[in-house]
Amino acid sequence: MLRSACYLTAIFWLFPSFGCGSGAPSAGGSDAGGSSASATGGQPLIAGASNLAGAENAQGVAGAGGGASGATSSNGGSSVADGGSNATNGGVATGGGSAGTSSGGASNASGKAVVFVGGFGADPVHVYDLDKATGALKERLPALDAGPEPSCLSLDPSRTHLYICNEDDGPQGGVTAYSLGLDGTPSKLNHQLGSDLGFTSVILSPNGKLLAAAGYNGGSASVFPVMADGSLGAEADVMDFGATAETHDVVFDPTGKFLLVTTKGLREVQQLKVDESGKLSANTPPSISTGASLTPRHIVVHPNGKLAFVVTESGSSVIPYQLSAAGTLTAGTIVSSLPADYKGQNSGAHLELSHDSSLLYVSNRGHDSVAIFKVDQTTGALTLVTHVLTKGASPHDFDIDAQGDILITANRKGASLSVFKIEADGMLTLLGEPTPTRMDPTAVLIHDLK
Repeated sequence: MLRSACYLTAIFWLFPSFGCGSGAPSAGGSDAGGSSASATGGQPLIAGASNLAGAENAQGVAGAGGGASGATSSNGGSSVADGGSNATNGGVATGGGSAGTSSGGASNASGKAVVFVGGFGADPVHVYDLDKATGALKERLPALDAGPEPSCLSLDPSRTHLYICNEDDGPQGGVTAYSLGLDGTPSKLNHQLGSDLGFTSVILSPNGKLLAAAGYNGGSASVFPVMADGSLGAEADVMDFGATAETHDVVFDPTGKFLLVTTKGLREVQQLKVDESGKLSANTPPSISTGASLTPRHIVVHPNGKLAFVVTESGSSVIPYQLSAAGTLTAGTIVSSLPADYKGQNSGAHLELSHDSSLLYVSNRGHDSVAIFKVDQTTGALTLVTHVLTKGASPHDFDIDAQGDILITANRKGASLSVFKIEADGMLTLLGEPTPTRMDPTAVLIHDLK
């Protein structure tokens, strides 16, 4: 069975958090985190990119397609589309792994949060209480049995419901809905299968009425209606991009009328229209190419709805895009996510915008770091600021809390979590040593408690 990675894409003020991971090595030799290419608009220039030969790192990346283990994304740190939160709260969203964190407006008077960690295998979702002042994590027992391969996580815009994808191509694949108690305890609502079963990322629409999911092995994107109680209705629509598409991540634009989908195997970002019922149709043009050597993995949309960013698995690059009012992308200048003097193997994983969207965080598996870029708010142009080492191997996914105070990486190879304080200038300070966690962690999501 082929597996992929998730989490997270992100529009912090628009979407809830989510997290996903994929990329467990499989017989097919693909690491599910990747992306696509499209024949529209040519290929953007690469500025100062290093190590763009497309080498996948040793952390579970394999196969000719260059798929590496996927991470999650985020609306605001855990869903975006991998960092986001909804427009009401003022957050940002991202895709892939865990959906990013949400919102600037929500209060977190308790200074406490619950952290969910998913991944591959039969190991359940591990749940922790987080002391945001110290970064200390205390595990809750028992763990949450969310079914097989609980590799990606996402919160709805109200942050009252949790959605966990099961990246399993059997009858237990699909996505499971939970309601969250005041203390963050999840209660199962229901489970829904999609046409292509296992998913590598899930994300909620800005109004919380639709859930989109990426089917890696099926090469498709699915949409489900969200019921009034937070449970999921039957699949409303699915769009198939072909058996070799390796669909990795999905993210809505701030209006909820457009869905951007990274298809790693095609080296494209698909451009779709979505109506209120969840019906999907191809935009014009239907896709945009990332170039033959770059496999798009996770995507995040800026809260202004005019910019988007994609991290590539092979090539370890970040592509900034202008996003039109019609939901179509125009690529800007590509930058490397690695230090110019780094010569080792690496694959790009996850990305999320900072709380105020002035910075973009990108994780590197191989260099084992988080790159920090300054974002030009008009053009989307990226300027490298620094790299921060995670002290944990293969930061597959990361999430930012709703307040923009904490960033946590899920270090897949190290089976650990690294907790960082986000300073006033957006820089990261590691709070203590990495905390051991479940095996093969591919998704992390932070849920603030009131």
